Amino acid sequence: MTPSVENHDSDSDDVSDVGVDVEVALTHMRQVASAADEARRIKEAEVKSATILERLEPHVALSPSFIKSLGTCRLIGSLDVLHHHHLIAPLIPPVKVKYLAAFLYRGYLILAKVKRGKLYEAKHFLPLEVFELIDIAEGKSKTFIPCTDL
Repeated sequence: MTPSVENHDSDSDDVSDVGVDVEVALTHMRQVASAADEARRIKEAEVKSATILERLEPHVALSPSFIKSLGTCRLIGSLDVLHHHHLIAPLIPPVKVKYLAAFLYRGYLILAKVKRGKLYEAKHFLPLEVFELIDIAEGKSKTFIPCTDL
């Protein structure tokens, strides 16, 4: 009987080793997949940044070398921009809103008009260090944007 018990113990050790091996392999596969996802994300950001640089029309204040120095673009999107001045551009309906592309870099925001042929004309370029970001509490949006139906 003793040999069969030893054989049984050996089988249970093999089974537990297989379970551990599967867990280790699974952990390694997840790490590799995570690293591949991160590499793909970085490459996509670099490609998008290069595309912006190609499509941005020349501007005196935004040289290609300056834009390259900003690094990769962190966020790309669009904004509906409303210019307001209580005398020059009062908020009387209908309010004119401009659609601009927004390119957010580390410490810099570029707003551009989207033109035909997939070109961007830089309209506003803002160093973020001169701004203070605030969180608009829900229900108080009318204080900041009085003509909205929020």
